[in-house]
Amino acid sequence: MPVHRCAALVLGSGAAGLRAAVELKRRDIDVMVATQSAFGGTSACLGSDKQTLHTANGAGRGDDFRAMADALGAGGAMHEDTAYIEAVGSPGALSSLRFLGLPIPQDRLGSVLRYQTDHDEVGGATSCGPRTSRLTVQALAREAIRLDVPIFNHTTGVRLLVDIGARPRSVGVLALSPKRRTSDNSLGLAVFFCD
Repeated sequence: MPVHRCAALVLGSGAAGLRAAVELKRRDIDVMVATQSAFGGTSACLGSDKQTLHTANGAGRGDDFRAMADALGAGGAMHEDTAYIEAVGSPGALSSLRFLGLPIPQDRLGSVLRYQTDHDEVGGATSCGPRTSRLTVQALAREAIRLDVPIFNHTTGVRLLVDIGARPRSVGVLALSPKRRTSDNSLGLAVFFCD
């Protein structure tokens, strides 16, 4: 059975998974991605017009990360600390995606066009329409490939491997990779050990 070792393993190659892999690699962390279907997940295929990118700056009021965090968490979808971290990281994340080639609506001077969403008083959301999620995945996939992030396609994590010590912690994943079946490994199993 193949054994792979890395510092971090990302399961899934959607926008969130690829973003995590790219950011880890940029920080010199040895990262791998295991995915059931590269370009086959919700982000790559759905193209929902509901996917928006948020940024705290806008409406001439400057950055108000607390207000953005309150808007993101107002529906109860995320913890207030997570919402605040999202808000603080939003300008850099949006800039990074623009640098990677994601088309963002902008005015004639290059300022990002924004609109209001639920619970948002200043309008911190932007989107390039139903294509936002697909184009985001494409931009991040190109960057992951450029950074030489190993991507194991047709690979499904099936069991978390846990070290049952004084403080149990994840140490890896057992995965199925049917396209890699051999006579010695009829199920196509693979192990990913990671910190």
